[in-house]
Amino acid sequence: MLLQTLYAGVLYNKVLMPGTPMSGLEVAVFDSSTKPDVAKVVQHFIVLQPGATEMAVSEGILYQGDPKLTFNDAANGTLHFYLPPEAKGEVSVTINAPGGMPIQRPAEKTGQANVYKVSYPIKPGETRFDLNYIVPATKPLIFSGKILHKGGSSALVIPNGVTIKGGDDLELSGQEPKTQASIYHIKGGGFKVEVEGTGSLRQAEASAAPDEDNGAPGIEQVKPRIYDRLYWILGMAFGILGLGSFLLYRNAAAHRSGRN
Repeated sequence: MLLQTLYAGVLYNKVLMPGTPMSGLEVAVFDSSTKPDVAKVVQHFIVLQPGATEMAVSEGILYQGDPKLTFNDAANGTLHFYLPPEAKGEVSVTINAPGGMPIQRPAEKTGQANVYKVSYPIKPGETRFDLNYIVPATKPLIFSGKILHKGGSSALVIPNGVTIKGGDDLELSGQEPKTQASIYHIKGGGFKVEVEGTGSLRQAEASAAPDEDNGAPGIEQVKPRIYDRLYWILGMAFGILGLGSFLLYRNAAAHRSGRN
Protein backbone atom coordinates (compact mmCIF):
# COMPACT_ATOMS: atom_id res chain seq x y z
CA MET A 1 0.00 0.00 0.00
CA LEU A 2 1.00 3.61 -0.56
CA LEU A 3 0.09 6.19 2.06
CA GLN A 4 0.12 9.79 0.81
CA THR A 5 -0.03 12.94 2.89
CA LEU A 6 -0.44 16.49 1.58
CA TYR A 7 1.26 19.10 3.72
CA ALA A 8 2.08 22.73 2.83
CA GLY A 9 1.32 22.05 -0.82
CA VAL A 10 3.68 19.06 -1.10
CA LEU A 11 2.72 15.39 -1.37
CA TYR A 12 4.70 12.99 0.84
CA ASN A 13 4.67 9.22 0.34
CA LYS A 14 5.14 6.27 2.64
CA VAL A 15 5.26 2.72 1.25
CA LEU A 16 3.64 0.08 3.48
CA MET A 17 5.15 -3.34 2.89
CA PRO A 18 3.21 -6.56 3.52
CA GLY A 19 2.96 -7.30 7.22
CA THR A 20 3.37 -3.66 8.25
CA PRO A 21 1.15 -2.65 11.21
CA MET A 22 -1.83 -0.63 10.00
CA SER A 23 -2.19 1.52 13.11
CA GLY A 24 0.00 4.21 14.64
CA LEU A 25 1.43 5.15 11.22
CA GLU A 26 3.56 8.26 10.79
CA VAL A 27 4.61 10.13 7.64
CA ALA A 28 7.53 12.57 7.82
CA VAL A 29 6.52 15.99 6.45
CA PHE A 30 8.42 19.27 6.27
CA ASP A 31 7.69 22.96 6.02
CA SER A 32 8.07 24.43 2.54
CA SER A 33 10.07 27.38 1.27
CA THR A 34 10.23 29.17 -2.08
CA LYS A 35 13.82 30.36 -1.50
CA PRO A 36 16.11 28.79 -4.15
CA ASP A 37 19.05 28.43 -1.77
CA VAL A 38 17.11 25.83 0.25
CA ALA A 39 18.18 23.17 -2.30
CA LYS A 40 21.62 23.14 -3.89
CA VAL A 41 22.97 21.46 -7.02
CA VAL A 42 25.94 19.27 -6.13
CA GLN A 43 26.56 17.50 -9.47
CA HIS A 44 25.63 18.13 -13.10
CA PHE A 45 26.76 15.86 -15.94
CA ILE A 46 26.10 16.24 -19.67
CA VAL A 47 26.68 13.12 -21.77
CA LEU A 48 27.00 13.39 -25.58
CA GLN A 49 26.42 10.22 -27.63
CA PRO A 50 26.59 11.09 -31.34
CA GLY A 51 25.35 8.69 -34.01
CA ALA A 52 25.20 8.76 -37.80
CA THR A 53 22.08 10.93 -38.08
CA GLU A 54 21.44 12.30 -34.58
CA MET A 55 23.10 12.83 -31.23
CA ALA A 56 21.54 11.71 -27.98
CA VAL A 57 22.13 14.07 -25.07
CA SER A 58 21.61 13.00 -21.46
CA GLU A 59 21.91 15.33 -18.50
CA GLY A 60 21.86 14.42 -14.84
CA ILE A 61 21.35 17.13 -12.23
CA LEU A 62 21.67 16.09 -8.60
CA TYR A 63 20.15 18.28 -5.88
CA GLN A 64 20.86 18.09 -2.16
CA GLY A 65 17.82 19.25 -0.23
CA ASP A 66 17.81 21.04 3.10
CA PRO A 67 17.50 18.55 5.98
CA LYS A 68 14.53 20.41 7.49
CA LEU A 69 12.82 22.19 4.59
CA THR A 70 11.29 21.36 1.20
CA PHE A 71 12.01 23.70 -1.70
CA ASN A 72 8.73 24.19 -3.53
CA ASP A 73 7.99 26.95 -6.03
CA ALA A 74 5.06 25.84 -8.17
CA ALA A 75 4.82 29.20 -9.94
CA ASN A 76 8.45 29.66 -10.99
CA GLY A 77 9.65 26.05 -10.97
CA THR A 78 12.39 24.45 -8.90
CA LEU A 79 14.65 23.36 -11.79
CA HIS A 80 15.66 25.67 -14.62
CA PHE A 81 17.73 24.33 -17.49
CA TYR A 82 18.94 25.31 -20.95
CA LEU A 83 17.65 23.31 -23.91
CA PRO A 84 19.48 23.83 -27.24
CA PRO A 85 17.16 25.16 -29.95
CA GLU A 86 18.13 22.16 -32.13
CA ALA A 87 16.11 19.94 -29.75
CA LYS A 88 12.95 21.82 -30.85
CA GLY A 89 11.54 21.84 -27.34
CA GLU A 90 11.29 18.05 -27.08
CA VAL A 91 12.81 16.76 -23.85
CA SER A 92 12.03 13.96 -21.42
CA VAL A 93 12.36 14.73 -17.70
CA THR A 94 12.62 11.87 -15.20
CA ILE A 95 12.83 12.57 -11.47
CA ASN A 96 14.22 10.29 -8.77
CA ALA A 97 13.13 11.66 -5.40
CA PRO A 98 14.01 10.37 -1.92
CA GLY A 99 12.05 7.22 -1.07
CA GLY A 100 10.08 7.22 -4.31
CA MET A 101 9.96 5.60 -7.72
CA PRO A 102 11.18 7.39 -10.87
CA ILE A 103 8.46 9.64 -12.26
CA GLN A 104 8.20 11.93 -15.27
CA ARG A 105 7.24 15.59 -15.28
CA PRO A 106 6.74 17.99 -18.18
CA ALA A 107 9.20 20.76 -18.97
CA GLU A 108 7.58 24.17 -19.36
CA LYS A 109 8.79 27.19 -21.28
CA THR A 110 9.89 30.30 -19.41
CA GLY A 111 10.11 33.90 -20.52
CA GLN A 112 13.75 33.35 -21.50
CA ALA A 113 14.64 31.88 -24.86
CA ASN A 114 15.64 28.19 -24.70
CA VAL A 115 15.23 28.10 -20.91
CA TYR A 116 12.74 25.61 -19.44
CA LYS A 117 11.49 24.91 -15.93
CA VAL A 118 10.22 21.90 -14.01
CA SER A 119 7.85 22.33 -11.08
CA TYR A 120 8.60 19.58 -8.61
CA PRO A 121 9.31 19.92 -4.87
CA ILE A 122 12.84 19.12 -3.74
CA LYS A 123 12.57 17.41 -0.38
CA PRO A 124 15.27 16.74 2.22
CA GLY A 125 17.78 14.29 0.81
CA GLU A 126 18.94 13.78 -2.77
CA THR A 127 16.74 14.42 -5.80
CA ARG A 128 18.03 13.70 -9.31
CA PHE A 129 16.63 15.14 -12.54
CA ASP A 130 17.46 13.20 -15.73
CA LEU A 131 17.02 15.12 -18.99
CA ASN A 132 17.08 13.33 -22.35
CA TYR A 133 16.79 14.85 -25.81
CA ILE A 134 18.18 14.50 -29.31
CA VAL A 135 19.72 16.94 -31.78
CA PRO A 136 20.48 16.40 -35.48
CA ALA A 137 24.00 15.21 -36.37
CA THR A 138 24.87 18.08 -38.71
CA LYS A 139 28.18 18.57 -40.50
CA PRO A 140 29.91 20.08 -38.63
CA LEU A 141 28.15 19.12 -35.41
CA ILE A 142 28.25 22.12 -33.08
CA PHE A 143 26.86 21.71 -29.58
CA SER A 144 26.51 24.43 -26.97
CA GLY A 145 25.36 24.19 -23.38
CA LYS A 146 24.68 26.55 -20.50
CA ILE A 147 24.84 25.99 -16.75
CA LEU A 148 22.07 27.97 -15.08
CA HIS A 149 22.52 26.88 -11.47
CA LYS A 150 25.05 28.25 -9.04
CA GLY A 151 27.51 26.09 -7.19
CA GLY A 152 28.14 22.38 -7.58
CA SER A 153 30.39 20.68 -10.09
CA SER A 154 29.49 20.38 -13.78
CA ALA A 155 31.12 18.06 -16.31
CA LEU A 156 30.87 17.03 -19.95
CA VAL A 157 31.20 13.29 -20.68
CA ILE A 158 32.47 12.20 -24.12
CA PRO A 159 32.43 8.47 -25.07
CA ASN A 160 35.49 6.72 -26.44
CA GLY A 161 35.84 7.28 -30.19
CA VAL A 162 34.40 10.79 -30.03
CA THR A 163 36.50 13.96 -29.98
CA ILE A 164 35.65 17.60 -29.40
CA LYS A 165 37.24 20.82 -30.60
CA GLY A 166 37.07 24.22 -29.00
CA GLY A 167 35.62 24.52 -25.57
CA ASP A 168 37.80 27.10 -23.85
CA ASP A 169 35.58 26.70 -20.78
CA LEU A 170 36.37 22.98 -20.53
CA GLU A 171 39.23 21.28 -18.71
CA LEU A 172 40.03 17.60 -19.14
CA SER A 173 39.75 15.89 -15.75
CA GLY A 174 40.65 12.37 -16.89
CA GLN A 175 39.18 9.18 -18.33
CA GLU A 176 36.88 6.58 -16.85
CA PRO A 177 39.07 3.45 -16.68
CA LYS A 178 36.53 0.91 -17.90
CA THR A 179 34.93 2.68 -20.88
CA GLN A 180 37.72 5.22 -21.54
CA ALA A 181 35.13 7.99 -21.67
CA SER A 182 36.65 11.45 -21.29
CA ILE A 183 35.44 13.68 -18.46
CA TYR A 184 35.72 17.44 -18.95
CA HIS A 185 35.16 19.89 -16.11
CA ILE A 186 32.97 22.83 -17.14
CA LYS A 187 34.69 25.86 -15.70
CA GLY A 188 32.25 28.63 -16.61
CA GLY A 189 28.56 29.15 -17.18
CA GLY A 190 28.55 27.72 -20.68
CA PHE A 191 30.53 26.05 -23.45
CA LYS A 192 30.51 25.47 -27.20
CA VAL A 193 32.26 22.56 -28.92
CA GLU A 194 32.51 20.86 -32.29
CA VAL A 195 31.83 17.14 -31.97
CA GLU A 196 33.50 14.60 -34.28
CA GLY A 197 33.05 10.82 -34.49
CA THR A 198 30.36 8.51 -33.13
CA GLY A 199 30.09 6.51 -29.93
CA SER A 200 27.96 5.67 -26.91
CA LEU A 201 28.46 4.54 -23.34
CA ARG A 202 26.50 1.36 -24.02
CA GLN A 203 28.91 0.35 -26.80
CA ALA A 204 31.84 1.14 -24.54
CA GLU A 205 30.39 -0.92 -21.70
CA ALA A 206 29.84 -3.88 -24.05
CA SER A 207 33.36 -3.75 -25.46
CA ALA A 208 34.83 -3.47 -21.97
CA ALA A 209 32.97 -6.56 -20.69
CA PRO A 210 35.23 -9.52 -19.75
CA ASP A 211 35.63 -12.31 -22.31
CA GLU A 212 33.83 -15.36 -20.94
CA ASP A 213 34.12 -17.54 -24.05
CA ASN A 214 37.23 -19.23 -22.75
CA GLY A 215 35.53 -20.09 -19.47
CA ALA A 216 37.91 -17.95 -17.45
CA PRO A 217 36.34 -15.38 -15.13
CA GLY A 218 37.24 -11.75 -15.67
CA ILE A 219 39.65 -10.18 -13.19
CA GLU A 220 39.22 -6.58 -12.15
CA GLN A 221 41.60 -4.62 -10.00
CA VAL A 222 39.77 -2.33 -7.58
CA LYS A 223 41.66 0.46 -5.88
CA PRO A 224 40.57 1.19 -2.30
CA ARG A 225 40.52 4.99 -2.57
CA ILE A 226 37.19 5.23 -4.35
CA TYR A 227 36.83 8.95 -3.76
CA ASP A 228 39.78 9.63 -6.03
CA ARG A 229 37.47 8.60 -8.88
CA LEU A 230 34.25 10.08 -7.61
CA TYR A 231 33.76 12.26 -10.69
CA TRP A 232 34.20 9.30 -13.04
CA ILE A 233 31.89 7.03 -11.07
CA LEU A 234 29.16 9.64 -10.83
CA GLY A 235 29.62 10.52 -14.49
CA MET A 236 29.13 6.93 -15.61
CA ALA A 237 26.19 6.46 -13.25
CA PHE A 238 24.42 9.53 -14.63
CA GLY A 239 25.27 8.51 -18.17
CA ILE A 240 23.94 4.96 -17.85
CA LEU A 241 20.80 6.05 -16.00
CA GLY A 242 20.29 8.86 -18.46
CA LEU A 243 20.70 6.47 -21.38
CA GLY A 244 17.99 4.22 -19.94
CA SER A 245 15.64 7.18 -19.60
CA PHE A 246 16.48 8.25 -23.15
CA LEU A 247 15.59 4.82 -24.54
CA LEU A 248 12.25 4.95 -22.72
CA TYR A 249 11.70 8.39 -24.18
CA ARG A 250 12.50 7.21 -27.71
CA ASN A 251 10.16 4.22 -27.38
CA ALA A 252 7.34 6.47 -26.20
CA ALA A 253 7.97 8.89 -29.08
CA ALA A 254 7.92 6.04 -31.61
CA HIS A 255 4.65 4.78 -30.12
CA ARG A 256 3.09 8.22 -30.45
CA SER A 257 4.26 8.46 -34.08
CA GLY A 258 2.74 5.04 -34.81
CA ARG A 259 -0.61 6.13 -33.48
CA ASN A 260 -0.53 9.26 -35.59
